[in-house]
Amino acid sequence: MLALVREGTLRALAVSSETRNAFLPDVPTMMESGVPDYVVLTYIGVVAPAGTPQDIVVKLNSAINASLASPQLAAAFAKLGAEVRPAPPQAFAAFLAAETQKWSQVARTANIKLE
Repeated sequence: MLALVREGTLRALAVSSETRNAFLPDVPTMMESGVPDYVVLTYIGVVAPAGTPQDIVVKLNSAINASLASPQLAAAFAKLGAEVRPAPPQAFAAFLAAETQKWSQVARTANIKLE
């Protein structure tokens, strides 16, 4: 959608991240627009099977983070309007746990049931 916003076909009203998007710095966040605690992120991550040895996890994480630092990959993500946020495995695990808790609560509050 970033391309459509940039060409003027769409008008961005807000971004759903906790901070403004570097690619749309003049577009406020949902929280700045008056919707408290509204953070909805799209993310891509890599997980390994439970019990994967820690040294393997660290090695994979280092290789992935190194690839994310490459100018070619950064340019490809930037073209899509995506922010790259390399992190250690513990940070991604904590993020996934928080997202699971948040969206589980949303489902309970909305009385959403799996069928």
